[in-house]
Amino acid sequence: MEIPKEIYVAFVVAIGLLIERTYIPLRLASNTKQWPQRVTEATAIGIVAIIASFLIARVFYSLVVTKSDFLVDILKQYKTLFPSQYSGTILCGFLIIIFAVLLANLPFKSPGKRLSVMRRYGSPIEQLFIYSMINMRPLLLTFKNGWVYVVYVTELPKIGGGEKYLGVLTMLSGYKGEDNRDLTINESYSDKLLKQMESGEVKKSTIIVLDDLMSVSPFDIDETYNKSMQPTADASAD
Repeated sequence: MEIPKEIYVAFVVAIGLLIERTYIPLRLASNTKQWPQRVTEATAIGIVAIIASFLIARVFYSLVVTKSDFLVDILKQYKTLFPSQYSGTILCGFLIIIFAVLLANLPFKSPGKRLSVMRRYGSPIEQLFIYSMINMRPLLLTFKNGWVYVVYVTELPKIGGGEKYLGVLTMLSGYKGEDNRDLTINESYSDKLLKQMESGEVKKSTIIVLDDLMSVSPFDIDETYNKSMQPTADASAD
């Protein structure tokens, strides 16, 4: 039974989208694009990837498969189940693409490579994380439950799916009012943290889960912190 052309077209687009969502630089770059543009680019990526993988598959078949009775038997059994033309090449090409993407993603496990790709393709929030880590500037993290933390970023979140974590040194913690404007600081670790930073004896960073993160903004210590503490001092004086 011949495979309809529509199936081949869908296969090309699916391969392109798979590569676009699994190869880290393409994944980050595609996050800001609309679906029509992503599908168009995925089609082009799929065509190039399939042509390249099919050529590799043909070479692999000639140099490896034909010289192994075991592999030849497996291929014959596969062709019995899927007798369509090019079904074996399609399977081999698909496996090559998956292996190539996994191999290409390995360098991005290192912090330096992760920083490089996030600098280029990262979201605005990720750019703020980079800004804090490189320049040692504090950020105000606001969570959905109203709690806020003023932190220095020490470790960027991993790229990819699943739960995301951020390595930080916490300077202040508190909460915001119901209108999300008034900031109340109830814990300060600044003195201890500054002493550790000056002596070079900073302890291991805290890990924060980012699933409930609502907003991120630079934090002006001199203005924002002193201003937020002033009402508290007046109220206690009364």
